[in-house]
Amino acid sequence: MRILVVAVAILGALSACTVSQKNFPHAAASAGCSREQQCNKGSFQNNYTSMSDCVQTNENNWQNLMNAFGGLCNYDNKNAGSCMVSIRTVSCADYQQGNFDSSCNLSSLCDGQGN
Repeated sequence: MRILVVAVAILGALSACTVSQKNFPHAAASAGCSREQQCNKGSFQNNYTSMSDCVQTNENNWQNLMNAFGGLCNYDNKNAGSCMVSIRTVSCADYQQGNFDSSCNLSSLCDGQGN
């Protein structure tokens, strides 16, 4: 019972987190690379020389995407926080199929409701 209470408290704290627009590219890259290494080890090894290579490559990709939308994106830090929780907690089966929480959709990250 004690483990369940601690788990619920941790999940509650995670669900309340936010991620600033400045920190999102690095946070998303780090979370995604950790999941990629755990859930798609062969793909990870084929595409990256190290965890830092993966993070740098994906951080640049996220930053380029966010720069491309520039003023068109009214960034939502609450949805970004929910997205990070989703990436970190999604099962490998769902990760491999690209089944993430809708908060990870670009339209959710840019809806501006959480600022």
